Amino acid sequence: MRRNEPRIRALLLRLTRGDRVLTEDLTQEAFLRAYKGLPRFEGRARFSTWVHRIAYYAFLNHTNRVPRHSSLPEGFENTAQAALGEFSSTQSDLREDMDRALAKLPDRYREVLEMHFLRHVPYRDIADHFGLPLGTVKTQLHRAKLMMRTKMDGWAIETGREYAVVM
Repeated sequence: MRRNEPRIRALLLRLTRGDRVLTEDLTQEAFLRAYKGLPRFEGRARFSTWVHRIAYYAFLNHTNRVPRHSSLPEGFENTAQAALGEFSSTQSDLREDMDRALAKLPDRYREVLEMHFLRHVPYRDIADHFGLPLGTVKTQLHRAKLMMRTKMDGWAIETGREYAVVM
């Protein structure tokens, strides 16, 4: 299970949109469920795919139990300065805009896109994870890429900057 922990943690960190405390809780919950479910593991899929699916369902169960707050409280002011990092403001802006565009995708398309491009999960494992035919996964990935391109086309026009996203 230790081999799978970094990938599961990365998945949950992405799904929780960077909430490290929630990520830790869900990672623990996922591995506890996997440990308890070991006798039911049939081996039809890879072990990592099985644990990935358990983690994903732990996240979904959490989101169904806990309401999401979509906005900051009234009167909230963020006066903190952004930390200097490895990204220039242009790269940082692009990253933020891409995150916003990703967030606007329908859940299934976003999840397939993230699994394939961010976690490098093979098509077959994505199909196994969602219980879908391989062709459906490829179609969803294609549609997700088209939606991202459409959402990001305005980026260069609005900012006067160019971007290159290879998908």
